[in-house]
Amino acid sequence: MAGIAVTVSRGAWISTLLALVLLSAVLMAYRPYRIPLILVLVMLVGAGAIFVKNSFATQLRLRQLVSGEGKDKVDDGLRYTLWRPALEIWQDNLWFGAGPGHFNNRFRAYRPAVVQKQPDRVHNDYLNTLADWGLVGFGLVAACWGLLGWGLVKTWRFVRGSFTELGERKGSNKFAIVLGTSLGLVAVLAHSYVDFNMHIPANAILVAVSMAVLASHIRFATEKYWYSPGVVGRVAVTVILLAGLVGLAQQSWRNGREQHWLARAQLAALYSPEQVALLKKASEVEPRNAQTTYAIGEALRTRSLDGTRDYRALAEEAMSWFKIGMNLNPWDGYNYLRYAMCLGWIDRAEESWPWLNRAELLDPQGSYMMAQIGLCYLQAGKYAAARPWFYRSLKFQWEDNVIAQEYLKICETRLRQAASLPLRVGGAAPASGAER
Repeated sequence: MAGIAVTVSRGAWISTLLALVLLSAVLMAYRPYRIPLILVLVMLVGAGAIFVKNSFATQLRLRQLVSGEGKDKVDDGLRYTLWRPALEIWQDNLWFGAGPGHFNNRFRAYRPAVVQKQPDRVHNDYLNTLADWGLVGFGLVAACWGLLGWGLVKTWRFVRGSFTELGERKGSNKFAIVLGTSLGLVAVLAHSYVDFNMHIPANAILVAVSMAVLASHIRFATEKYWYSPGVVGRVAVTVILLAGLVGLAQQSWRNGREQHWLARAQLAALYSPEQVALLKKASEVEPRNAQTTYAIGEALRTRSLDGTRDYRALAEEAMSWFKIGMNLNPWDGYNYLRYAMCLGWIDRAEESWPWLNRAELLDPQGSYMMAQIGLCYLQAGKYAAARPWFYRSLKFQWEDNVIAQEYLKICETRLRQAASLPLRVGGAAPASGAER
């Protein structure tokens, strides 16, 4: 209880309170435990009151729960703003979803203007499942929980015991285990409404083990669930488990090698040839990691901006990596954006506009994306065309948007300078201001 209290998580508090209410409702049916239960609840309420009174952070979180304050953080009030984009992603991918772990990339095309961060997850496991897996995946997950609940109903009366004692018989812990795991899972399911517990490995492992422990107690409901697999069955199960272990070992070895090179690349000087070489080694181990290919392309593009003799070759190599990233992850607009910027840098700006259009479609309300597109137009000398992009960027994020603010000033300065120059017609300046 103390651990849950100091998390300062309102979702955890509410889900724990729900579990305690259900626990109290069940135990109140057992006469010998009513008085101890009441005493424990009184102690918990008293300790909670003292904790709230002496904890400023807790008071602040409770005020936010009532008033809706703190909406400047994705993990706070803005989490509810993520729910509508998740529904829209699911509606556009009704049956099979957008793909597991794809929400952060697909989210940008549905981004509300008030969210200028990378949310990673929906902050709602139910919507996250729909967005990732669609109705088919959601139905499979729901079927698992439904079957578990059906098994609990069948098991309950066989492990509950009489109302005069806790458990089937003295010394039995079946009822305690079934009740405890059930309420623990209820708490997790409640908390999953406002968070992504099932995407945190520690939580997911705990839930899976709790479900297994709970499911195993159905053997006390009827003897038909007591089954000995025999030698053949044991050998078959052993072979299946060994095959799974071999597959996991191969993936772990591959992932470990990739992470080794990525960690070394992170320690190297930013955008240096050494960092590029290390990133390429990571890409050789795992060629389908779009984040690594983008990092390689961005490093090469940045190095080409130094204007060295090989700047064009560096930019063209960067473009090849951005092309690979487009194929691996067509929903990441930044591969298209950087590809267009490379075209502009090697004097092929007229070819860049379709790529910029694609980048805009994939993140139409991203302040950083708008500022970068504006920068492309500015570098091409199209100041009038660049200015609206910087205004759009500032519309989505006014504070801490140095790129749009500074380059907008440059645009306006250049446009004023151009407006003050005399207009030449046929090689001669007009004689009067009126004619101009």
